[in-house]
Amino acid sequence: MSLSLTSEVLRSIGENLELRGIKTFIIRCEDDSFAVDGGYQSPPAPMPVSLYYSANDIRELERKARERNDYLSATRSFIYLPEILSSIASYVQDKEASLLTISNIESTEAISVIDIEYQTLDGDRITDRLMNSTVYELCVREHKRRARRQKLTDDRLTRFTSLQARF
Repeated sequence: MSLSLTSEVLRSIGENLELRGIKTFIIRCEDDSFAVDGGYQSPPAPMPVSLYYSANDIRELERKARERNDYLSATRSFIYLPEILSSIASYVQDKEASLLTISNIESTEAISVIDIEYQTLDGDRITDRLMNSTVYELCVREHKRRARRQKLTDDRLTRFTSLQARF
């Protein structure tokens, strides 16, 4: 896959789906793009919308997300679609696997279900069904991971800034 899967790529796609009001989806990772079949109603629901995201589309989504990041982050709950998709990408990357599909079409009003399919380095295709509690745990883990990275960056900037202030 020439378009590398990162948590930020799926976060950008999730933000775009959320802005469009897409609630039901199947996301397929293709050779050089992502394809989404989606619908405006909660699952199970018809999915009349097809979206395609190329590498250029992803870069544009990421640029737009950076521009409005402070505004959106202040108004959202902790767990939302971009966070969920980002956490799933990290989950698959931690397994050193390639993501094939993410789907929430098996969800009901009472139970949220996300099915993911990925391929391991050995070529095995694995399907995992993530229920509410597992998705929540993945999101918390990813949130903590990002907070640690941000703290390291902030510490480095603080140290550098204090050194620069001496000269």
